[in-house]
Amino acid sequence: MTATATTVATDDAGWMAEPITGTFGLELAGARLGDGVDPGWVSSLLDEHLLLVFRDQFLTHAEQV
Repeated sequence: MTATATTVATDDAGWMAEPITGTFGLELAGARLGDGVDPGWVSSLLDEHLLLVFRDQFLTHAEQV
């Protein structure tokens, strides 16, 4: 089974989302967590996919909290 990339949008930011495996995991890239992301959206993705990987994130210590 080949995983295909899908576009997921939250607010006005666009995220590219690609399944990591056929059973769990989602890799997200194309936007920045530090610019404000709805925590409910992230939580629902985590509930659905069990593992989230956010690529290319350069966050300050305050943004990580």
